[in-house]
Amino acid sequence: MTKLWIVDDDPAYTHLAKFLITDVDDEADITTFSDGDHAIDHLTAHLTDADELPDLILLDINMPRMDGWQFLDEYAALQDRLPKKVTIYMLSSSIADGDKKKAADNPLVKGYVVKPMEGDQYLQIRGEL
Repeated sequence: MTKLWIVDDDPAYTHLAKFLITDVDDEADITTFSDGDHAIDHLTAHLTDADELPDLILLDINMPRMDGWQFLDEYAALQDRLPKKVTIYMLSSSIADGDKKKAADNPLVKGYVVKPMEGDQYLQIRGEL
C-alpha cells in the first residue's frame, strides 16, 4: 500500500486526482492538504511516527498560505528528522520552463508532472518508490 499526500488547493483537481489514482491503485491511502502549511504542520506533529508519514507527496506550486516552494524550504529543515524517506513530485498546471528548472535543480524533488496526472504516470511514479 502506498501512503500518498496530495498537497493542492484546488478541490476539483484533488477529487479528480484521487479518482484517477484509486482507479489504477485501489490500495492507495490518500490524504489531501489544501496548502503547504497544513502539510508541514502534520509532518511536524508526526516526526517520529513513520506510519503517519507519506511515501509520496504530490505537491502543487501555487497555493495560498504556503506555496510549494515554501513547503520545500520548510521540509528541508525537517527531512533529516523523519523516520522514513519521503519522495516528492511537483504536480502543477505550470508549463513554465522556470518552474520546471527550479524543480529539477531542487534535490528534494524527484520529478515534475504537468496536471492533470494520468493513471499510468502515477503507476510509473509509484514503481520508482
